[in-house]
Amino acid sequence: MEPVLSVKHIRKIYGKNDALYTAINGISFDIPKGEFVGIMGPSGAGKTSLLNILSTIDEASSGEVFVDGVDLLNLTEKKMAQFRKEKLGFIFQEYNLIETLTIKENIILPLTILKFNKSEIERRYQKTIEAFHIEDTSERLPSQISGGQRQRAAAARAFISSPAILFADEPTGALDSNASTEFLQLLAQRNKVEKTTILMVTHDAYAASYCERILFIKDGTIFTELYKGKRTRQAFLKSILDVLAVIGGAKDDFSTGLT
Repeated sequence: MEPVLSVKHIRKIYGKNDALYTAINGISFDIPKGEFVGIMGPSGAGKTSLLNILSTIDEASSGEVFVDGVDLLNLTEKKMAQFRKEKLGFIFQEYNLIETLTIKENIILPLTILKFNKSEIERRYQKTIEAFHIEDTSERLPSQISGGQRQRAAAARAFISSPAILFADEPTGALDSNASTEFLQLLAQRNKVEKTTILMVTHDAYAASYCERILFIKDGTIFTELYKGKRTRQAFLKSILDVLAVIGGAKDDFSTGLT
């Protein structure tokens, strides 16, 4: 089966002439459908540069990126915009909800842009808000609900269009420990139920322990990868922390998510 995401020899170089900086240096990996993958590494390791390239926010200096068999680096700007709307989902640390729209209007926005009919929009909306336990927020504005509810609404918006892959950038960074745990449990549950492929960048080892595989980035390359397998989440968390200790960096670069 063709992977949902295939990354081949990606390089990203910033600067010109004698002031060149290689942020990504020949990274390659595949993600099959339905896998929940985390990306971790010290500050400056290249995580954000990699995520920006994979999510079409930035362009690689060289290499190839395929999503659902489509070569992203060879799409025109117009086709890229359409592909992003149809195939990619995004969850950000700061929610990125539109403050002047209700929660329902925010969540259904991707389907409205894609011109789904009203009955299908409503069917998907009801299914999604039930899955993320935010049924009572529909007519409220983002400012009228909690941070945890806002992030669940942002996740609902990302899932509602059934993307080929969902990119999550530090999705628990603005949440307290209780809201973070609830959000991660729901994210992992939707991954299993919907078989949505998820790629999550995080500094939080506790958040990473909900993934099935972790890619550890150091100095622009993949240092190692870690599979959860049949281990408990607690045992996986310990293994993640062990790798982070080897990678180095300041202790407060990483969080266990535990208090």
